[in-house]
Amino acid sequence: MAAGNTLAITITGALYASDGENTASEPEITVQRVQAQHVHRGDTHYLFYEEQPEGFPSPLKTCIKLKNNMVEINRRGPGGSIMNFVPGETCRTDYFTPYGILPLDIVTKKLLVKTVENVGENSAFGSSWPKVWIAYDLVNAEKLLGRYEICIE
Repeated sequence: MAAGNTLAITITGALYASDGENTASEPEITVQRVQAQHVHRGDTHYLFYEEQPEGFPSPLKTCIKLKNNMVEINRRGPGGSIMNFVPGETCRTDYFTPYGILPLDIVTKKLLVKTVENVGENSAFGSSWPKVWIAYDLVNAEKLLGRYEICIE
């Protein structure tokens, strides 16, 4: 991939934890701010950045891909994973724990993309990363682990 524009990105997550029967009414909120390389080719946007998750020995290289009505988050490195978000579909991923691999189903409820109008490839500002909001459930063995929301802007 060619080098793109460097952007300050904020990734806000909300977790409504579940015990399989009850889901929390108040979310746990996380906020992550990163410097990312943004590449826009045709109808596909990419964000590339490194993150250092707590408890991991080395950073993960993360790529977020937005194309049409689908988002893929690919984390490479120790404990990496690939998460696909497609509205109305269930996608499988493996979550690595110290005790082994936990297979998870990602059930995407909603995916909203808000683009910045009038900013094109030839603009002095280049092409802009759209605001992306995803609502999804994580399920293991048909048991709801939690309801999640993520906003990437």
